[in-house]
Amino acid sequence: MGPGQLPTSYQDGTGQRLGAGDLLVVQVHYHATHETPADQSSVSLELGDGAPDDYLNVQTTTLLAPAEIPCGPGEVGPLCDRDAELRELFRLYGAEGPGIANGLHLLCGTTVEELAVLDDENQAHSSCDHRVGDDARLLAVLGHMHEIGVAFRMTLNPDTPEETILLDIPRWDFGWQFNYPVAGEVHLARGDVIRVQCAWDRDLVVQEEPHYVTWAEGTEDEMSFSTISTVPRR
Repeated sequence: MGPGQLPTSYQDGTGQRLGAGDLLVVQVHYHATHETPADQSSVSLELGDGAPDDYLNVQTTTLLAPAEIPCGPGEVGPLCDRDAELRELFRLYGAEGPGIANGLHLLCGTTVEELAVLDDENQAHSSCDHRVGDDARLLAVLGHMHEIGVAFRMTLNPDTPEETILLDIPRWDFGWQFNYPVAGEVHLARGDVIRVQCAWDRDLVVQEEPHYVTWAEGTEDEMSFSTISTVPRR
């Protein structure tokens, strides 16, 4: 669940199967720079009336891309150095902080030098291609960035005659992180490619001290995060 997300109702005949002893974890993010009211989190499940075998089990797959937003012209500070920023992420989040930022380049076949570039509008861009593992029917898609995101797109089989735009948010809003149901029947075949593309505006960074922005957990950090919800094809 992200900011603005509404309850997810799956299509008839589909659902997420729960087994005896399964553990549900509720993750809540709090902003540490201001007072937080008492937590009122709760979980509500809608249960199906039929037997589990009557439903197609929904699988959620995460698709990520790197995030590299360097300091812009005129911005100077020790944390404008990427290595210094990664050390700060290690201090804040442990090894996972810099590990994800660097590991996504191995996953996507990209490099820091390739992506850590601001265009004429002071924007940074990122992209990653993911192979579909199994034949499936697509139910819903979700995109997630933080507060300096400006555009998000997810494309099936890009640069081919079968290219299909799955999600396109050309004017990103932090409150639009919905689980969007797809229009009509969209089928995925093993080996298909899903491309995730994100863009960020360096001018939207609000900070006391300039710093290099990369993929990490904090609100002032960034993400290029998405999910697809699928069921097996019959």
